[in-house]
Amino acid sequence: MNHEIGLAVWDVPSPVVIGRQATLKIGVSCPSGCSLNGTTIVIRDEQGRHVGSARIASEPWPGSIALHWVEVDIGAPETDGTHAWSIQATADDSVHPAVESAVRIVTSKPPEHCRTAAWSGHA
Repeated sequence: MNHEIGLAVWDVPSPVVIGRQATLKIGVSCPSGCSLNGTTIVIRDEQGRHVGSARIASEPWPGSIALHWVEVDIGAPETDGTHAWSIQATADDSVHPAVESAVRIVTSKPPEHCRTAAWSGHA
C-alpha cells in the first residue's frame, strides 16, 4: 500500500534579486509518520532546467511529528518578473510515490540606490 507524500515550501524570499542566490525551505511528510530522510528534492525552472537539488537528512521540524525538511540554495533567474518552478520529491523507497508541486519565484533588478540612516548620537 502506498503512502502519499505531503510537500511544503516556505521561507521563499520575495523578491529575489536577479542573478543572486536565495535559500528556501522544503519539507516532506507522510501521514503515517514515516521517516522520509533520504528523499531527493529537485527544483526545475519553466524550461525544465535543473536549478537546485538536495536530500532530506534532518530531524522533524520543531513542533511537528514527521515534517522532514532541508534548506535549498537556488540561483535567481536572469530576468525580472514572476517565474513558476516545479519541485519534485522522490523518496528512496517503493512505499512513497514521487510528488510534484510548484512554487512562484518573483525576481527584480538590483536596487539602484541604497538608503542609509545617519545617527547623530543625540537623544
